[in-house]
Amino acid sequence: MNCTFEEYLNDIKSQLTCNSPEVDFITYDYAEQQIDENLDYFKDCWRDGLSGYKALLFFSDYLNKLIWNI
Repeated sequence: MNCTFEEYLNDIKSQLTCNSPEVDFITYDYAEQQIDENLDYFKDCWRDGLSGYKALLFFSDYLNKLIWNI
């Protein structure tokens, strides 16, 4: 990615419903705390060049693997 990890996180958090209540694009209903508690996942996504949008799109799969220990 052509941005710092901090910029990447800011982009991700800007796509959360809690931070974008009146927008015309898709937002995700995660809390900022959930993002902050899973920084390793988002660092891997950032290093792999995955957009913030796609990182959030696949975040539920990641969380489900953690819960079900798959």
